[in-house]
Formats: sequence, structure tokens, C-alpha cells
Amino acid sequence: MITKKGLIIGVTELEDKGRYLRVLTLDGVHEIYVRGAKKVTSKNNPGTEIFCYSNLCASPGKNGLVLDSSEPERQFYNLRFDIKKLALANFFAEIITAFGIGHEETLNLFLLCLHYLDSGNRETALIKSVFEFRYSCEIGFMPKLLGCDVCHKYDGDLSLIIGSGKLLCREDNPNNDGYALSPAVLHAIRFICLSDIKKICDFKLQAEAGRELSIISENYLVHHTEKHLKSLDYYNRLDNE
Repeated sequence: MITKKGLIIGVTELEDKGRYLRVLTLDGVHEIYVRGAKKVTSKNNPGTEIFCYSNLCASPGKNGLVLDSSEPERQFYNLRFDIKKLALANFFAEIITAFGIGHEETLNLFLLCLHYLDSGNRETALIKSVFEFRYSCEIGFMPKLLGCDVCHKYDGDLSLIIGSGKLLCREDNPNNDGYALSPAVLHAIRFICLSDIKKICDFKLQAEAGRELSIISENYLVHHTEKHLKSLDYYNRLDNE
């Protein structure tokens, strides 16, 4: 028997009233089959819903792991009442499924973002930017944030070059490549990428800086993963309504 704590990031319902789960754990993503999960009497129904963080016990079967028991630890109940937040969580799940995980902190990052989406203590757009930049770091695309790549200037008129992840000051960027960063956005990107993961949402931005950060973080993640997903388009349509 295998016992794991995991976040349900994908659910496929089956005709036999069972379901396949895609579960994000500290050591990767696992597929687990659940017998009779859709039955009203199923003891595993509460712990196998989408975006439920559960203690799962499974045994090897002919076609992979089969769930023996589950106990929900956190259900993020409020997500189901906000279609935009649910769409954003689906985007997080889809990019992890499509591209893969980085360090074990990928699970902790997802859980932290779900916590803030569920609690409503941070703006949805800010949570999206936090995920996009920190997930980029987790999968090996951390931007080089210590200063201008040429002269090492730490602050001032700096631009982020999306492709290389480098900062360039105005003097060393004659073609005005990349995204010019306001001081607030530069500080936010450094905070997201370099802080302890438990603290990466502990900041606020004015509306204009938040919009600037949102554009940059999305383009940075899409460029480096080469994944522009339908779930992202759906979230953006909702956000623009």
C-alpha cells in the first residue's frame, strides 16, 4: 500500500461510476483509479473532488494505482462559487500537467495560491502573477534579477528581456528591448522569485503596477514553457468581461 498527501488537479469521470484522478504530490504527478466514486454511498467521494488536498492510500493494480481510502485535509470550498477563480486554478493545473513539475515546492506553490484564491485575501490577478513567475523559477527559468547584465546596475531604468530573463539598463539596451519595469514591479518580481515560498504573496501593488506585472508574468511563462493553453484564454476572457 502507498500512502501520499496530494492535491487533486484532474478528474476524469468514467462510465463505470469510477474516476481517474491526477494527483500532484511532493514527488510528482500520479494517476489513481477510484472505484465507484460517483455513487452517493461512496466513502471516497469527498476526498477525490477537484482541487481537494487529501491523504490518499492506494494499492498497485493491473493498470496502475487503485485508491483504497481517502481523507480530505483541505477542500478550498469557496472556489466553486467564483467562476474566474476556478478558471485560474484550472489554468494552474493544466500548465503543470502539460509542462511538468520542478522542485517539490511546486505542490506548496499551488496550495498557497489556492489558499489565497479561496480566502479572498489577495487579488486574483496578483495570485496569477505570483504563480506564473514562481512556477517559471521552479521549472528552471528564473530571471536574472540581481542587476543589469552588463553594468550590474541594481535599480533605476531597467528592462526585463523575456527570452534571456536578463535585466538591462537604458544605457545597455539601446534598442529598448523587453519590458521597461517600474520600481514597484521590479521589486515585486524580485520578491516573488527570491523570497521564501510562504511569503511570496505578502505584498500589494497599485492598480497600474498590478496590470504591468500581469502582462509581464503571463508573457514570461508562455514564452519559456511554449504552452499557450485554452484554460489561459478562458480565464482572460472572464477577466476582461
